Amino acid sequence: MPREYGISNAVPYASPPVVGLNGDTYWNTGEKALYGSDGAAWNKIGPTTGAAASIGATPPVTPTVGQLWWRTDPDAILYVYYDDGNSKQWVPATPDRFNGAAAGGDLSGAYPNPLLKTVGAMLQQRSQAQSIPNNATTAVTWDTTVFNRGSAYVSGTNITLPTAGVYLVLGQVAWAANATGARIIVLQNKAGTTIARVDFWIPSNNFLVQTISALYPTSDPADYVYLTAYQNSGAALLLTTVAQAGCSHFGVWRLAT
Repeated sequence: MPREYGISNAVPYASPPVVGLNGDTYWNTGEKALYGSDGAAWNKIGPTTGAAASIGATPPVTPTVGQLWWRTDPDAILYVYYDDGNSKQWVPATPDRFNGAAAGGDLSGAYPNPLLKTVGAMLQQRSQAQSIPNNATTAVTWDTTVFNRGSAYVSGTNITLPTAGVYLVLGQVAWAANATGARIIVLQNKAGTTIARVDFWIPSNNFLVQTISALYPTSDPADYVYLTAYQNSGAALLLTTVAQAGCSHFGVWRLAT
């Protein structure tokens, strides 16, 4: 009498039965595949590609080395059943070549999960009035850090830009009321080069607020920017901190590499 999973009849099973004798067969109902025994293990009969590929959210119950599985959920990735000589497992059939690669530019860490570097921003202001001499260009000093979101740092009059990139530089000075002469503010870099300049002539006898801005690219890790103020009212004039005039401040924002 033949065995129920013998040569003469391939009985269906949802999972492999005990390994039969060499030449025995059984039909796997889960995979819809025919298996044959070599006396030591069940081996799938037929091609290992095409119809042998499985599609679904869960892997085939009894995969064979080289078998393909399209995981429909959650990632829709094609896997192959791989034998590395020590173990067998499902691995992506098309691995991401960037996986583990170091990120660059404005990204840090490694793929596939790099992090956005701190873009960098700093804002300084004057909490105390500063006297600007008559007829003399004077660098404005900063005594209060409003915020610092990066590696820029301030030293007296200068904001140092240690990270290469393109910066938005913004400045504002608030002058005490005086109706005589001119008011000039200038943005400059470490080399003393003028980045931007704003002139104002014949001010009214009221508080005066001047603003200035510029885009400034740099690749020098020791570069810095500073703001100068000039007036020729005939006497020293304060950069005021009174509420109605606003306050003097100076800031940088790194926009890109």
